[in-house]
Amino acid sequence: MYAREMEEAQIRDTLTGAFTQSHFLGLLRAEIARANRYAHQVTCALMDIDDLRRINDRYGAHFGDTVIAETARLILEEVRSSDVVARISGGTFVLLFPESTSDMARIAMERIRTRIEGHMYLVQRKDVERMTVSTGIASHPPHGVTPLSLMDVARVAMETAKRAGKNRAVMAEE
Repeated sequence: MYAREMEEAQIRDTLTGAFTQSHFLGLLRAEIARANRYAHQVTCALMDIDDLRRINDRYGAHFGDTVIAETARLILEEVRSSDVVARISGGTFVLLFPESTSDMARIAMERIRTRIEGHMYLVQRKDVERMTVSTGIASHPPHGVTPLSLMDVARVAMETAKRAGKNRAVMAEE
């Protein structure tokens, strides 16, 4: 049982239950190879919780962790069973949409963004906060050949979303 728990700890983030970045990269690598073999697209999206630092500064890191865990739950409830969700750092998540175009992933990410925007986070006994997320979306092909290059392109698109006012999903440019 201990060995099983240790194995699970290597592939799952303990706070959110989402996959770890290292496990995600292996899954993305395999999915890119499969996409190449069968001439399908695979899409990757990076999502970051907007203004998470404000929650940490105002209520403490414990409540920031609560927001991260609750956001992960909302994301996991909205994705298909074939999609993959991983937490890569702080309030940043990466999603893998196998056999999906960037337009298909954008629809999914807008659904997730809307769900998070409408959700009320109870951060203390009576304090409620609303959060938003910014997302960058990139597909293989044409954006990235390797898992890291695809994630880098999605990160640039996410940063564009942040600079454009946050609370939006931006597709990478070709």
